[in-house]
Amino acid sequence: HDSCHKFAWLLDACIRDNKIESRRIVDMKQILSQLTPSDPIIGDLSMIVADPFATNMLIRNAYQQLKIVIKTETLPKKNDTLVFISDLLVFGSESHSMIAKKKYKVPQVNKSFLNCFYPVMAGRILDDAITDITISTKKANEEQITTEQLEEMETIILDDVLLQFIINGSIERKIFLSFTLMCLQNEKTVILKQLLIIIKKEILSETFCYENISFIHSIVHAQPVATNPEIRNIIINVFLFHYLNVSATIQIELLEFIKINHSRLSFKELLSYFNKLTEYQPNEYEKQVLLSVYEQLIHRIGYNRLNPNNAGFLFQYINDLNNISPDNESIAMNDEDDSNENNLNETMDEDDIDDDNISDNSQIMEEEDENEEDEEDLDNSNDNMIHININITNNNDEDEEEEEDEDNTPNRIIIT
Repeated sequence: HDSCHKFAWLLDACIRDNKIESRRIVDMKQILSQLTPSDPIIGDLSMIVADPFATNMLIRNAYQQLKIVIKTETLPKKNDTLVFISDLLVFGSESHSMIAKKKYKVPQVNKSFLNCFYPVMAGRILDDAITDITISTKKANEEQITTEQLEEMETIILDDVLLQFIINGSIERKIFLSFTLMCLQNEKTVILKQLLIIIKKEILSETFCYENISFIHSIVHAQPVATNPEIRNIIINVFLFHYLNVSATIQIELLEFIKINHSRLSFKELLSYFNKLTEYQPNEYEKQVLLSVYEQLIHRIGYNRLNPNNAGFLFQYINDLNNISPDNESIAMNDEDDSNENNLNETMDEDDIDDDNISDNSQIMEEEDENEEDEEDLDNSNDNMIHININITNNNDEDEEEEEDEDNTPNRIIIT
């Protein structure tokens, strides 16, 4: 367990610095070399490497090492740092199967990964860099890029070898998706369109797995999507709306994006998104989840900006999620208002009972006064009658005030 602690500490330091230094590679190699086959500690170490933060750090560094390979014009297999990073990625990817089968060993990356995938991926990076330089040069010289030139740049011919690696290999697919995210962060629109076409056709299938959901979350909440309208149009309108009917995950991610960035969006843009989102027909379980998200969204945006008068179709959709009949005038009734109304009715009933009791008491006292022969006793009884009548009048006034308050209570439209 000391080796696990030291290895985790080294990897955590790499995550903190966002890079793998040579001295830490030497220390981690030393720890792995001391382990014997079938040692259960190997399973613990593999789970440490499988941590999402560690995996993302390793992939980013693999991309940086590939750029160094391109710059120095060397082979990927000759780069020791890239080879060790690849070994760790394979180590982490096999953690679950290793622990399930209880067959503990430190795997090494396949030779085809180093000899085929990395060179082809490096060629892809180089082609994208050339495209980016061409566009930047034309913009710097104030040359107009024609539609034909732009379409030619956006048309991508993907190497069959790279395509097979992306489809069949989980690590290769993660590296390719991370490369796409980097292009998104750097706002390379032409390259981003190219890569999203590949992802749409070859990677994201009709059934979303955890890896796909993680990628969707990353691209939706990337900063350029919120700040750059062109990037936002590519990611949301062109790419994500293609999968709108595949999973409620797309709905939830987009609604969260709108909730966070609604102040950046124009009202016309908001309505266009909601028009598209409300086309989705969820199942019974998804209705409950979506209803909660929509409630939070409407509350965050505010009733002044979004209400049944300017977005009636959206509120009707929310009613349908809540299984409320469209004939109802209000969108929903809050349980708290129902309980308050019931409490008010109970209070009024109690006041009516008190009035009846007071009237009965007054009648009894009147009968006693008739049997009294003394005038003083009669006067006292009359005084009591006056006080009783005053109490009755006060109670009636209070009832009238409560009824007025009830009449003056403003009608509210509440979304549940």
